[in-house]
Amino acid sequence: MSDERDLAAADSNLRPVTQTLIYAMVLDVWPGGAVIVDFGLVSAEHYEAVYYAFRHGDVTKADLDAALGNGPRLTELMRNAPHNPHRDKDLVFTTPWDGLDPKDRNRLPRAESRLRGVTKARAKRLGREIEEERLAGRDVQPER
Repeated sequence: MSDERDLAAADSNLRPVTQTLIYAMVLDVWPGGAVIVDFGLVSAEHYEAVYYAFRHGDVTKADLDAALGNGPRLTELMRNAPHNPHRDKDLVFTTPWDGLDPKDRNRLPRAESRLRGVTKARAKRLGREIEEERLAGRDVQPER
């Protein structure tokens, strides 16, 4: 990522679920339940499509935030992402938010980042801790 001092996921203009997705992709860890549901990540292929598209710069943090809870928009983004390894599989993203009126979708909350000021070294350490806990069979969330 471009900023060596701060974790790339820290952006107060993004919704918390988007921040969590980016945090997971930066640290190479599986995202939590809210991310899986709100981004329609129902399979490893769905996550890989988003992961590789983001890591290669095909989609931005803002693109992902704008597509949060919008299956058709996520599907379109991933189909147009050259680094999506599953482009030929016709992946379709669906979320529980898909049936909402667009005005209601805009009411999804935005909050100040809980990751502001996290250094790259701290992010790596947190990633190792999370992975160790996952391997030990415990589901752990990063400290706030």
